[in-house]
Amino acid sequence: PILRTADEHETVYKIMKTIPDINEQLSDAEMKELSTTVIREYWVKGSRVDGSKGFYAILKGSVKPQTKHYKKMVGEDLVSASIPCSATSETKISWSLPPEASLGVGYCFGTLLPLPGKQQHNTLTVVTEDNCDFLKIPSVDYLRIKEETAKREQLAKEELIRFSPYYQNWPMVFIFQLSAQLKWKKFPVNHVLMKGGEISQYIGFIKSGHCNAYRIIPALVKRPLGKMIKQMRHVLIGQLNPKESFGEMSILLQSPATYTLKAATPVELGLIDASDVLNLDPMIQMLLLQTVKPSFENITHDDLKLAYIKKEMEKEWKHKKDMILKEVLFYNGIMPGVGKWVHKNEKKHQEHPNVVKTHM
Repeated sequence: PILRTADEHETVYKIMKTIPDINEQLSDAEMKELSTTVIREYWVKGSRVDGSKGFYAILKGSVKPQTKHYKKMVGEDLVSASIPCSATSETKISWSLPPEASLGVGYCFGTLLPLPGKQQHNTLTVVTEDNCDFLKIPSVDYLRIKEETAKREQLAKEELIRFSPYYQNWPMVFIFQLSAQLKWKKFPVNHVLMKGGEISQYIGFIKSGHCNAYRIIPALVKRPLGKMIKQMRHVLIGQLNPKESFGEMSILLQSPATYTLKAATPVELGLIDASDVLNLDPMIQMLLLQTVKPSFENITHDDLKLAYIKKEMEKEWKHKKDMILKEVLFYNGIMPGVGKWVHKNEKKHQEHPNVVKTHM
């Protein structure tokens, strides 16, 4: 592995992503780390391979299980050759392997977690039926990288909370308790993260991306024929940026959110579910109520009306400006996208680009 280039590591990572049993057991971060340490092994026909200290994916050839069990997935029991197992993580098609059946390309055997001492011998053994190539993830590498990844994730969670404006002076012991409940989640553009008028479903800490906050006001809208009707309109009142948070007061006070929050860009958040917030130590809940301030609380209804009027005036002026520009261009014989400048005395000879010539 140490001799592989960065491009080769990336190729190994992509191969690992296509193998269902590997993809199912490892997070994306773990897979990227392990792609730099996995080993490619070559075994000749008739070799006996012990899978008790590593997880093997078959890249070439086939093997036949020699013991009752041939595989152990993380968090699951030992898999017997006759027990249905998943063919692909996408379709979830299952099959039953007859006791004497072979495992071919794409199948896996072995274990990521080392087996207890009594089970290590003659538990996950196979024999190669051809000259075989295997992709091997050693159990010791998996355990090391799993521990390192968990430490980095925990540190990232703690830093996200600690550097959030309302939490900078919190004792670390309380931040540890909050970070233990935090989970990462990504959302696309325009996803509604919090609905105005409803109690928030979680506390959100913004790791990356930006979110727009809106309030709804009644407004008079001009229809195409000039008729004015009353409609509800969203007015932008502000933006939340990385390291800022939302939802605390709504959950703790069980009060509806005063604004709607949407993802302005793709965002990644650290989330703490409302149920976990309400089950926090009373001391932490009290500290939250004392330190966190509601966002955008100083914006009045008059401010919203002025913001809406300003936005509508800008739209109206842009429309009028575009119309004037089009008229000027047309008067001077300029048709954007279909030709060059045409002088006045030549304009009468100009043919419209959409006119089709016909020959008699």
